[in-house]
Amino acid sequence: MRRRRGGESQRWARAFRGIGVARLGYDALTFDVLFDSHHAPLQPAGIKALDTIVDMLREHPTYRAELVGHTDARGAAQYNMRLSKQRTMAVAAYLKSQGIAQDRLILAWKGATASIAANTTPAGRAKNRRTDITLRPPSAP
Repeated sequence: MRRRRGGESQRWARAFRGIGVARLGYDALTFDVLFDSHHAPLQPAGIKALDTIVDMLREHPTYRAELVGHTDARGAAQYNMRLSKQRTMAVAAYLKSQGIAQDRLILAWKGATASIAANTTPAGRAKNRRTDITLRPPSAP
């Protein structure tokens, strides 16, 4: 999504107030759905965020959603990779259950390889247990 004065980007930011928009850029809107430690099921706050994403994807039928699962650094690399895949798949399953077509979803998982916060504190680890969702218009890479 291109950033516009007033318009759509501000409306989207208001829609996500309290949900946690991670980045609002010129070509995309990225935010995080967070998870409990060692778990892949969606939390109520994550479902609320995803309901807003569903509305946005319905409103913009040419947009795609890129989903990338992550974990904190606790646990073995293979375990974390599997858990991040499960988180990505949980988000994708919810979007599909709400009528979003599979061909509009780009799925990836990175385990603990792309931390956004230090894994040395509980708060940092909590930020890393996430699935990033980036909404991309047709012209975005």
